[in-house]
Amino acid sequence: PLLTWDKKVPHTRLEHFRKRISEKYNIELNNYWDLHKWSTEHYEQFWEETWNYLGFITSKPHDQVFKKTGEGILDVEWFQGMLFNAAENLLKI
Repeated sequence: PLLTWDKKVPHTRLEHFRKRISEKYNIELNNYWDLHKWSTEHYEQFWEETWNYLGFITSKPHDQVFKKTGEGILDVEWFQGMLFNAAENLLKI
């Protein structure tokens, strides 16, 4: 598909996150599509970084971000061992 607009907007959270990942992992992520590609190739690190960037409050941190528990595509556990209160996170200011 033809893109009608493909400019970086410098002060968005997504742009800040992209720069943060680029710097932390010393990789060149020039745009959203580079970040997307990295996220699919390094999904465990991507979700760890996303979790930390969003600043979720937990009562018990996770032991592991991603654990395959079987053969199927849905046989996974995300953020194993972590405990958090959804209401506390939704209401934080």
